[in-house]
Amino acid sequence: MLQRKHNALPIAEIHPVLRQLTTALLHLEALEIIHADIKPENIMVVNRLQHPLQVKLIDFGLARHVSEAVPGTAVQSLWYRAPEVLLGMDFSEQIDMWSLGAVIAEIAAGFGLFPADHEYDALKLIVDLVGQPPDVLLNCGQKSSFYFNIEGSYNQQIWTLKTPWKFALQTGHHFRGNQCFHLRSLDDLVEVIPYRHMAKREELLNFVDLLKKMLVPDKCGRIIPLAVLEHPFFAVEQDPEVSQSIETVIAQPLSCQQSLTPQPSLTKSFQSIENVIFDSRDSETSVTLQLSKNVQSVAFKAVTLPEQIVSAQPETVYFKLEDEAAHMEPGVIKVTSGERKSRVRRFLKSIRNALFSCVRCDSN
Repeated sequence: MLQRKHNALPIAEIHPVLRQLTTALLHLEALEIIHADIKPENIMVVNRLQHPLQVKLIDFGLARHVSEAVPGTAVQSLWYRAPEVLLGMDFSEQIDMWSLGAVIAEIAAGFGLFPADHEYDALKLIVDLVGQPPDVLLNCGQKSSFYFNIEGSYNQQIWTLKTPWKFALQTGHHFRGNQCFHLRSLDDLVEVIPYRHMAKREELLNFVDLLKKMLVPDKCGRIIPLAVLEHPFFAVEQDPEVSQSIETVIAQPLSCQQSLTPQPSLTKSFQSIENVIFDSRDSETSVTLQLSKNVQSVAFKAVTLPEQIVSAQPETVYFKLEDEAAHMEPGVIKVTSGERKSRVRRFLKSIRNALFSCVRCDSN
């Protein structure tokens, strides 16, 4: 985010990041472990050049078992601290969901929702943006009466956050709002978060709806990791491997692990063969491919060969292609009729002839 000058990530790139982090919380929940310090600095990008981004949750220095969570313990960074922690209430793994919601909102909007230097400032921003916790929960907090006023009778108590001037009069701390944008509610993010096409507005609305459920002040009403993965926000998401087109699979060949070094002349010739493959997409000999989970490793083998194989054994290229196509999974390539099978064979033969012609030209 620093290198991007805090420019927001597109919603399409947030999909895989949120899915991976939620899956991490799902595993921690099964182990009854609280991370207790989720923030952007503790989310490691495995490879920033990889698309979609692969991230990992790191730094378990403050992690603890749910049974070891003591009210009033200093956990979580202030910007991403849950209301129950701010108020000294009992807490559990729900605080990680709050922090994750604050982090995802920050990378989507480009600025933090609760930029505070004091606990009162953080509570003020939370109350103004998402509302205050229920009175029954506030009454259980160790710090509730310090930050809130109690009004009404004993049976009908009403808790309200102390106004900045009253809190400054009692404590000497003056509220400072450091927000880049003054948001009246999370719904305003629909207009703040940049998006490119109006067709994605529904996706943006689903994203804001998910944020609302992640940033619920009442820990008992906060969404759980499994429900996050089942939210409509992920219903429109396509698997990153399945969504790749045939052109992308061909244009980005796999790196061969062999130690053979291809000849430069044959490398140039192989690029011309790739052009033949691209040109054949619009012809009648095109093959209908059904992408699967291993499309990048299987489909590429069927259409293009690593350069090392071409340079090492050019006379066996055609047989290698036929052998790869014969041992593919049944669901990878669909041939609709016998005529289509013959077209596939003619297509493979055209590749063989192109390979032999390139080898002969290189030898001459």
